[in-house]
Amino acid sequence: MFASMKRVGIIASGGDCPGLNRVIDAVVRGLDSEYEIFGFIKGYEGLLDNEYIVLDRKYTGERRWQTGVYLKSVNKGRFPGKTKEGVAPVNMDVINKAKKNYDALGLEGLIVIGGDGTLTIAKTLSEYGFKFVAIPKSIDNDLKGTDFTFGFFSAVEAGKQAITNLHATAYTHDRVIVVELMGREAGWITLYSGLSSNADVILIPEIPFSFSNVVNHLKDRKARGKEYALVAISEGCSPTDYHQVEASTGSEAPQGRLGGIGQSLAKYINDNSDLDARDLSLSYLQRSGIASSYDSFLAMEFGAYGAKLFKEGKFGEMVAMKNNELSSISIKDAVSELKLVDPKSQIMELAYEDGFYFGE
Repeated sequence: MFASMKRVGIIASGGDCPGLNRVIDAVVRGLDSEYEIFGFIKGYEGLLDNEYIVLDRKYTGERRWQTGVYLKSVNKGRFPGKTKEGVAPVNMDVINKAKKNYDALGLEGLIVIGGDGTLTIAKTLSEYGFKFVAIPKSIDNDLKGTDFTFGFFSAVEAGKQAITNLHATAYTHDRVIVVELMGREAGWITLYSGLSSNADVILIPEIPFSFSNVVNHLKDRKARGKEYALVAISEGCSPTDYHQVEASTGSEAPQGRLGGIGQSLAKYINDNSDLDARDLSLSYLQRSGIASSYDSFLAMEFGAYGAKLFKEGKFGEMVAMKNNELSSISIKDAVSELKLVDPKSQIMELAYEDGFYFGE
């Protein structure tokens, strides 16, 4: 059936990112009239183990609204991704085995859907004869060259809804409630969630702060008659008077698992004031739900445009959204540095003017 058709592979990582199945469906719809399409199981590991599903419009169309990508994902892998020290050393045995499978399947190239770590692997493999078109996926919204990544607004909506709901119990019981949100190095989720839910304190990795300053601010609020507060804090924050410790993952994952900063701040508040503080970590609840309307639309656009780039042979490029227009940026440039919140940006200036407190 497919003897005369060209072949393409799809690599998807971050299996619990809202909208990922919608992207895959849009890619398939853009390519399946011309290509036989292989969806690799568990991302790059499926390429290495030669484990895949042959995809068509009927298969992906029936699953595009499913949460949790049916191609599955894995954090611990054998490819040269990012570590805390930088890019991992190249393992030529792994690359040679993957290239053998890539060539045996007769792939014209791969469409890779992922974040900074996944695209760093693509950049490395490009040096060994693999061809890629990339689609940015990151709830952290930390990929350079695109205004937004799909999955981000779904995570923000989860954070915004949680903090908004907690205003009632915080007010009723005169409590400080600390909500820990995802964000290892970039504070975009916490910033947007905190602003949209009117959190009283917003703490992100890009702005230095101390626990003691936060406590003093909360004491001042109480002295002015405001006995409750909502604090939004990114999991990757490193206060000047507290050492963030990575939790053991029990595996050989390239990066330790963050978590617990919200609990530590709540304990500090309780130990150093007469305020009553509680904490809540949203953790994977932020990335495991149904895609927001905007993310569903963005996922469809990104997938369709990624298919277009592939058909045009624009390998080494990543789909990007700039000023509400689709374009592309080189994968190399996209992973050259993380896109972080600029403390002097317009959105931050407006937040300061509106009275939001960032712990400084």
